[in-house]
Formats: sequence, structure tokens, C-alpha cells
Amino acid sequence: MADCCTTTELARRLSISPAGASQHATVLRQANLITSRRHRNTVHHSLTPLGIRPLQKLQKRGLNRRPTLPKP
Repeated sequence: MADCCTTTELARRLSISPAGASQHATVLRQANLITSRRHRNTVHHSLTPLGIRPLQKLQKRGLNRRPTLPKP
């Protein structure tokens, strides 16, 4: 997640259903890694400082890229 994204945007980025993204967001929120706020019928998710730290460590190691599947 960049600064902020909706549940639908999160689902698209992860190639999962919006319901799956919502479930993942719930777990991340319970772990205090993200915050979520509702605006009308949309929920916006943002990383917390605690959620940013592991991503910064991965980025320093060069592990922030999504793996690619080999072409058949």
C-alpha cells in the first residue's frame, strides 16, 4: 500500500477478491499494521509506523519485488 488505498484497490494489487482483501485488512488492522477509516461506502487503509518498518527492511534487502512466474 502506498499512502492510502481502498479495499478494492488492495484487492486489485494483490489479485484477490475484495472480500479476501477485506479479510486480510482485518488481520493487518488487528495487528496494528494498518489503520482503516470509512468514508461513505468506501474504506481507506493506511500503513501505521509499525506496518512500515517491515516493508523498509525488505526494501533494504531488495526483497520488495513480486516474484514472477516462468512463462510456459
